[in-house]
Amino acid sequence: MMLKFDIQPSRKIFLFPVLFTNESYYLCDDMSTMKSLIYEAHEAIHGMMPNELHHLIRCNAIIVVDVREADELSHGSIPGAIAIPRGILEMAADLKFRGHHKLLASARQMKIGCICDCPSAGRSSLAALALKEMEFVDVSYLKGGIPLWVADGYNLNKIQTDIFSVKRR
Repeated sequence: MMLKFDIQPSRKIFLFPVLFTNESYYLCDDMSTMKSLIYEAHEAIHGMMPNELHHLIRCNAIIVVDVREADELSHGSIPGAIAIPRGILEMAADLKFRGHHKLLASARQMKIGCICDCPSAGRSSLAALALKEMEFVDVSYLKGGIPLWVADGYNLNKIQTDIFSVKRR
C-alpha cells in the first residue's frame, strides 16, 4: 500500500520503527517527543551488538558507562562498567567541572571509546549522543540494552565502582 503525505516544506516528517508500541511504524511530525529524540540519537550514533561489546571488553579497548539510576543497579551491570546516571553524565564527562569523573573525563583526551548501556537502549543512545556532542571520539550504545546482553548469554556482575554522584568541592 502506498502512503501519500501532503507536507508543508518547513515540517519534518519521520516514519520509523518503534520500540515502545505495538505499531510497526510511528508517524512523528514533532521532533520534541522522547521517542523522536531517541530516534535522532539512534540515527546519529552507532549501536553495538552484545558480541561486539564483549570482544572490546576482553581487549580492554573501551569504557562501558552504565547510565541507569542507582536503584536500577541491584540486578548487576556489565562487567567493568562504571555507573554514571544519565542525568549527570555531562558533568561527569567535563574535565572543567570540579566534580568530574576522572576516568570518563580523561577518555576524551586519550581518545578511548565509550559504550553506554541501559535497559532499552533509549537513555544509552541519548547519553552516547551527548558524549559525541562533547567531542568524545568513539561513542556507541548497546543495541537491545542489558536484556539483549543477558539473552545472548553474557553475565552481569555486581557494580565494581561507586555510583558516580556530583560532589561539590
